[in-house]
Amino acid sequence: MEHIIQPDKQRFLKALQRKTHDRVPNWEFVLMRRNTEAIIGSDKIKNVEERYRRLDTMWPARSESEINDRSALASYSCYLPVEEYKEILQKTGQDTAVCTLSWKPKSRKAEKEGTIARGQEGIISSRSEIETLPSPPSVKEMMAPLDYYIEGFRGTGIGVGVLVRSVFCNTYETLGMENFMLKMYDDQKLITMLFDMFFEYSAAIVEEASKRDVDFLGLDDDLCDNNGFLVNPDFIREQWLPRTREIINPFIRQNKPVLYHCCGNIKPFIPMIIDLGISAVQPIQPNCNDIYEYKKEYGRDLCLIGNIDLAGVLSLGTPEQVRESTKEHIERLAPEGGYVVGSSHSVTDDVPPENYKAMIETAWKYGRY
Repeated sequence: MEHIIQPDKQRFLKALQRKTHDRVPNWEFVLMRRNTEAIIGSDKIKNVEERYRRLDTMWPARSESEINDRSALASYSCYLPVEEYKEILQKTGQDTAVCTLSWKPKSRKAEKEGTIARGQEGIISSRSEIETLPSPPSVKEMMAPLDYYIEGFRGTGIGVGVLVRSVFCNTYETLGMENFMLKMYDDQKLITMLFDMFFEYSAAIVEEASKRDVDFLGLDDDLCDNNGFLVNPDFIREQWLPRTREIINPFIRQNKPVLYHCCGNIKPFIPMIIDLGISAVQPIQPNCNDIYEYKKEYGRDLCLIGNIDLAGVLSLGTPEQVRESTKEHIERLAPEGGYVVGSSHSVTDDVPPENYKAMIETAWKYGRY
């Protein structure tokens, strides 16, 4: 993939402010292995994989407490060492890196067996099992990769953002979705106990990150499915909203942008997102959201990121179809700023490299303001 656009973090940050810079940015939270190998070569990724297997990694806290197979980190762009990550960003014209500082516990049994608990299965089932959850890495340990990224990308034009979770996803993944829904009915206290545990950790991470030279905060928490909120909106307003407001407040106080990742139909959620002071929303799944309607209704308040259909044209279409979709998004969403070209989730291994290339090269060609 030929390098064309020099990264400039102001391009991305201006878009989050619903302003224009020189051109429309393209950006992803993560590229997975198929495309990272296509961009910088499989040998480089295999080298990183081997180093991570030996624990030669800037993610010691995560590798010890969350990722049993350390080499799996090399499958995601946001865990790569600076040099490899920088090469990917430069060759794809992206303007900011993402340092992932989320913590998701897994059971000690799962650690021993080398498996990662799934949201459907859960880790615990009752209050009495909370004490069996492993302790998270310290805030100091989690700041080490952030400091590494800040220093490593300094002077390159590439910005650095931090990605954390709020409290909802971690709670239902800890309990398992079915058990979570049952506990919403007969033991909400357990839900709020877990909310508090994840809140305290994320709040401490964000507070410490806000003291560093970080350009934006990314928040990851899926509250919706294709029909809207997963649970009663009153519960979200009463229990999720105040905790999340406090988590992001250090960045809001500094007038630094916060962008929010939520899958599903976010239409009923958007007023709450705006009320929190969040600057941008991603990925805006096209099968259950009308991004063009959102541009008309909320374009003054929110930057819109993504919407190029991962489950459709990006994974299953031709490069020409990807180009047509990307061009339409730019023409209808980019005027006056506030749109970032991207997938409707992330660039998974379902995406042929030629389709990802078609999307970003179309952004380069037609994205000048």
